[in-house]
Amino acid sequence: MSYRLIICIILLFSFNLAFAENEKENQLFPPAQVRLSGEVFSFTIYSDGSMYFYDDWVPGEVTLTTGESIEVEKLRYNGFLDQLIWLNPANFQQIQVDKQMVQTFTLKLPYYEEALFFENITFKPWFEANPINIYGHVLYDGDIKLLAHRRVTKKGEVLENVGNALVARAELEPSLVFYILMPDNQAHAVRRFNRRTIYRIFPERADKIRSEFRKEHLRIRNENELIKAIQIIDRLN
Repeated sequence: MSYRLIICIILLFSFNLAFAENEKENQLFPPAQVRLSGEVFSFTIYSDGSMYFYDDWVPGEVTLTTGESIEVEKLRYNGFLDQLIWLNPANFQQIQVDKQMVQTFTLKLPYYEEALFFENITFKPWFEANPINIYGHVLYDGDIKLLAHRRVTKKGEVLENVGNALVARAELEPSLVFYILMPDNQAHAVRRFNRRTIYRIFPERADKIRSEFRKEHLRIRNENELIKAIQIIDRLN
């Protein structure tokens, strides 16, 4: 066998080996998902109730601040920490996605026709001195925007005997807050479903809004009726 032929065989073998390793790596690290950066999520809490808006992993799409959109198989929104958690399919580690890199994300929940759309948004509540930053679930987006902050809060804790030690068990519960975001980026919090809250937020148009609500036979008793109320108000602008 000639020296040149031996070299060709070695090069061909090396190429096939490198190709196989590359294919294996591509299977372990799906190229569309490794662009999500973050840190290993290791936070735990002994509690009744869940930290998550929706417990199960669901597919979704993450849009980065670079404008790049990434389809992801397993996402969860942690309402207790206001963080997006991704399950890395390569090693099944939970990753807290770098919030500074996220512009928007969606969650495709079962039994919902459309994906839920969340925006990484900073705004100033009118009653606070400093702006806040949240992952807001966008319910309506016009000249006026309606957001839902699907947070989870600790309402208390209970001391329990575990072994020979007292352990505090947190009691977690959903604590939903809606924000009506004005064109000037000022926001008004809505914690109760009623029309009076809306009239107080828009005092200069309260009479007109009240008249429109009566025409629509609208009573604000739930999330869908709140969305409809904001749509009506936005039409009056």
